[in-house]
Amino acid sequence: MVLEMKDAACGYGKHAILEHVSIQVESGELVCLLGPNGVGKTTMFKSMLGFLDLLGGQVLLNGQDRVNIPRKEFSRKIGYVPQSHEPPFPFSVMDVVVMGRTAHLKGFAAPSREDYLLSYEMLDRLGVNYLKDAVYTNISGGERQMVLIARALTQQPELLVMDEPTANLDYGNQIRVLSAIRQLSDSGLGVLMTSHNPDHAFLCCTRAVLITKDKRVVSGPVDEIVTEEALRAAYGVDVKITQALSDQGVPVKSCVPMLA
Repeated sequence: MVLEMKDAACGYGKHAILEHVSIQVESGELVCLLGPNGVGKTTMFKSMLGFLDLLGGQVLLNGQDRVNIPRKEFSRKIGYVPQSHEPPFPFSVMDVVVMGRTAHLKGFAAPSREDYLLSYEMLDRLGVNYLKDAVYTNISGGERQMVLIARALTQQPELLVMDEPTANLDYGNQIRVLSAIRQLSDSGLGVLMTSHNPDHAFLCCTRAVLITKDKRVVSGPVDEIVTEEALRAAYGVDVKITQALSDQGVPVKSCVPMLA
């Protein structure tokens, strides 16, 4: 499965925020999208998923233009995990997760027993099945993010698009969510995620996409894209990239900001 933006222009009305965007994510890949606030990351996601009309170029799924794919079929193949949110009603966690089956239901059909069993299976897969009867608005931010990922997985998609899955989470919950995302990628799921932390690309991603301040979009292997020079150009701060060894002797890179 390959999701690709090809020479795309993304924006609102007739105003382009990003132009000449060409990126792709394949099954089994974990791709991290980096860039400063306001540069157009969320706009690009909305355009990729069809929430916004493209101003130019194409979005292709396995080489087929998205405009020629029925919306329901596209939704079955591409899961979307928004930033953690609070719904207007106090749904149970199980009710939130089973909403992921919507793309598979006909008309006004209600979720079946099999849909609920699958929803529980996804909660169990992420290690949060103990939350099934909890009220979604009463659980922690890290738990909510896991629930949103479980909801997307109940679609049984082949690719996941995740908008800042670690936003507003404490350090421990960030690592737990990243670990879960990496396990999903290792199982064959393709993942495209945004992050404000370049370290996340080093921790678990195979490729990186960086949107610079001047709206250039560059992509490639993490080590080639996430460099001191590139981060300085994108964020306007000096950083040093260091390296440490994990307990297994695997080198892990990290970004250290140089405060004035």
